[in-house]
Amino acid sequence: MTEPILRWYAGRGWLVLSGGNTAGSPLRAQALERAIAADAGVVYLTLNPDDTSVLDDLDDLGAPTGYTPDLLREPDEVIERQIQEASMVMIEGADNPLALKGMLSGPVLNGVKAALENGAIVFAEGLAAHVLGALVITPQGLVKGAGLVENALILPAMTSLTESPTAHKALVAHPDILAISIARGSALALGSQNRLETWGQRQITITLGQQNSTS
Repeated sequence: MTEPILRWYAGRGWLVLSGGNTAGSPLRAQALERAIAADAGVVYLTLNPDDTSVLDDLDDLGAPTGYTPDLLREPDEVIERQIQEASMVMIEGADNPLALKGMLSGPVLNGVKAALENGAIVFAEGLAAHVLGALVITPQGLVKGAGLVENALILPAMTSLTESPTAHKALVAHPDILAISIARGSALALGSQNRLETWGQRQITITLGQQNSTS
């Protein structure tokens, strides 16, 4: 059997990679609509828990009870359990990819994987989507990503690989991966059994690495 060009960790749920939020939050609303049938709440993962703007926005969209785990104080097993029991995991973007990568590791990443296995919607926005790929672009260079999309460089808020010379160089240096450019207002939803959907404005471009384009 031929191996799929794009490979991801899905379980029974959906991994949704958003290029960024837009007015009216249509992508967040679509994710909530799919998750809201489950009898569980929303878990918010953020580097800035004091900023409740995303939580408030989802409340306005009709989200069920939301909870932000205290990633610094709560025991690892509690954090993991809180995440895996959610019907939707909202991962908020930030300006610091290394800090996001640090957050999306250990018990948090284990909880996200378990949530996907349980059928949850994992919605990663902006740079949070970037960090879930195979590689992360940082000011210090390329580092390994969380790998939920195991062979792709995720480029949120971009319409083309040409917008980032660093990303282009990364694809040349790693011919076994591909690049996924996801414009703001668009999202790529990855489900079980290789199901794939485009949401919102659907401005998504996949650029194959040299190894994929010749195989």
